[in-house]
Amino acid sequence: MTATTTAPTRLSARELTLGYTGTAVVQGLDLQIPDGKVTVIVGANACGKSTLLRGPARLLKPRSGAVLLDGEAIHRLATKQVARAARAAAAEPDRPRGRDGGRPGQSWSPPPPRCLPPLDERRRGRRRRGAPPD
Repeated sequence: MTATTTAPTRLSARELTLGYTGTAVVQGLDLQIPDGKVTVIVGANACGKSTLLRGPARLLKPRSGAVLLDGEAIHRLATKQVARAARAAAAEPDRPRGRDGGRPGQSWSPPPPRCLPPLDERRRGRRRRGAPPD
């Protein structure tokens, strides 16, 4: 499996092999995740999508190869370094803006007001607390 891009990338994998006790699920993967782009992983059930995501998330140590963040093996970096890099990537100014061009994250609508439970449930609650029934 090989995915190549021409966009700049901070996160990549080289000859990555991931797996569990005795079974290699992902073998020899070369991958580049382009900056500022949405990347989608698609595949059939049980084909290794979750295993692939566990490698860059540092939840699964590679059997061979490496996941690279800014050219360094991510499994050898301190957690603080990885967190700083993730925070910096999230704060990049060129990420999509809201519908009105405002701050990022303002394109969603606020949730509807909380609805009251049905009247009979409210009455039961008052009875439990010692309030007189209606």
